[in-house]
Parts: sequence; C-alpha cells; structure tokens
Amino acid sequence: MTRISQPRSARIPARLSCRRAEAGFTLLEIIVAVVILAMIMTTAFGALRLGDRSWEAGIKRAAESEQLRSTGNLLRRQFNQIVPMVWTVDNEPRIAFNGEQRQLQFIATAPQHHGATGLFEFTLSAEGTEDDVRLVLNYTLFNPDHTSLGPPDGGRRVQLAERLKSVELEYFGSRKADETPAWHAQWETEQTTYPEMVRLRVERESGALQWPELLLSLRAEQAQ
Repeated sequence: MTRISQPRSARIPARLSCRRAEAGFTLLEIIVAVVILAMIMTTAFGALRLGDRSWEAGIKRAAESEQLRSTGNLLRRQFNQIVPMVWTVDNEPRIAFNGEQRQLQFIATAPQHHGATGLFEFTLSAEGTEDDVRLVLNYTLFNPDHTSLGPPDGGRRVQLAERLKSVELEYFGSRKADETPAWHAQWETEQTTYPEMVRLRVERESGALQWPELLLSLRAEQAQ
C-alpha cells in the first residue's frame, strides 16, 4: 500500500497553530481585557460614590427638615403663650412687646422643657455677620418689679439655626385705632395694641433647604 504523505509545506501551518494555542493570550488580548476591567471598576466605583453622596444628601435634607419643624413648633408654642402685659410709664401705656427687623422681645410663660413655672422674658434675634447669621432665642426669668423690657442678653440661650444668610421679622396689625391692618417693619412698646401676627423670613445658604415663611399668630385676646 502506498502511503501518501502530506507535503512538508502543508504540515507547517497546523504545527504553528497548535503552538499558538498552547502559548495562551496574546499581548493585545491582555491589554483589551485590562482596559475592559478598568472601565468596569471605574463605573462601579462612580456608582458607589454617587450612591454615597445621595445618601449623605438625604440625611442632610432630613436633618434640615427636622430643624425647620422643631423651630416652627417651638416658636408657635411660645407665641401662643405670650402674656399681653401693659405698663404705665410717665402716665403713658407701654406694651411688653418690642419688635424690630432682626430682634423681638416679649413676655410669655416658661418654656415647655424648662420644668419651671412663672413668666419669662424672651428675645428672638439674629446674631452674627452677613452670610453667617444665627437665629437665637434667649430667655430669662421675668422680674415683676420692672416696667420695661430688659437687655436682650443674659439668661439661657437656645440656638435655633445657624449658617443663615439673612433673618427678617415683620409685624401685622393696626398700630392705631383708626389704622388699616398692614405689615410693619417695627412694632414698638409705645403702641397701644399687640400685633395680630409675626412673619419670620429666613434665607439660607445656597444649596441648603430653603425655609418657607413662618407665620406666628398671637391669640385674639393678646392682640386687643
């Protein structure tokens, strides 16, 4: 039987192909795989960072919302407890209420968390410089022998909010008997009546949760 042998030139490519298969990946294939793996890792890391920032932003928003809620509740409760006191100074009536654009003083019952009874003198004020304003509530035990509101400092201090851009107070009501009710920038002790409502406007830093206007109503018998 005659054996037909394959030409030498035909056997060489098959032998080379086997050697290439045994040699593994080429350098180009390894580079492509590394690039793809790097892209996957970069995408996964970016998604992880985005999720982390979203979580932190959510926590910050929740804290800011809680701060707004607790501040509003505290001020509404204290304004609802304002005592409409009137003093006589040099035969002229003086109300125990003095309102300006950045500061407000009034007399009310003790704070709910204080655990004491009696009357306290409160001062709600904006402290600090531009773009670094703090909303602060000071209160101290009222002296019944006084016939005027004392200095705004002293007593206990509660910081309601910080890192504010501006704080503005306005007062609604009739400052005179024949005057149409309107908003006023001030409400001095020389007025004969209390305002019906106080509006608190707070502007926060850019990117922070902006507070809506806070309207604080006085009870009807207080505004008479």
